[in-house]
Amino acid sequence: MRKLLYLLLLSLLTTTAFAQPYTEAVYAPGIKSIEFYNESKAGSIPMIPLNSGEKLVLGFDDLSGQTRNFYYTVEHCDANWNSSRLSPAEYLQSFTEDQLQSYKYSTGTYRKYVHYEIKFPNANLIPKYAGNYILKVYEDGNQSKLIFTRKLYIINSRVSIAANVVQSNDPVKRLTNQKLNFTVDYSTLRVQNPNTDMRVYVTQNLRPDVGILNMKPTYIRGTQLIY
Repeated sequence: MRKLLYLLLLSLLTTTAFAQPYTEAVYAPGIKSIEFYNESKAGSIPMIPLNSGEKLVLGFDDLSGQTRNFYYTVEHCDANWNSSRLSPAEYLQSFTEDQLQSYKYSTGTYRKYVHYEIKFPNANLIPKYAGNYILKVYEDGNQSKLIFTRKLYIINSRVSIAANVVQSNDPVKRLTNQKLNFTVDYSTLRVQNPNTDMRVYVTQNLRPDVGILNMKPTYIRGTQLIY
């Protein structure tokens, strides 16, 4: 099967030394069927433009069969998914958390469960800035009682990207692999050192777990990064 490559995100680098990067994980038993996507297309990457009016949909099932006191929030992260160490007041123009109140009980199923769903951003949680965010779902308003985490992307298109996909140069992989050539023009940004201040992330088949980070340009031409 031919593999598809996507240029997902270009972000400014923020360094957080000795920090543990966030991952997507489930910390509580009985939490199943987690979905997180742009509401315009089910199964898409959880990515929306800043202040666009677009929404992300988060849904999941709790097999306990009982309603629970779930809360959620988002935390701003750097390009490596470490906490940016900003306070919520710096990256949210709203409350710092919200209670998950939209749910429904299963009907006609062998095993009882409760389905929860939210849309983000909403009146209670509104991000101020573009960037990488980690969404946390936890119980009883206590973030130490973490249920699960998911990554999301708030984007702000301030660069232009031209890309094309061609067959692999390797004859053995020509029918299964692709090569991505692209150029990033950052002329609208003030960047001192593009080799360290810019990050490009390429993901395969819309899977954040299969990607290439820390790519270095083949060469730099003015304000253009050639990959």
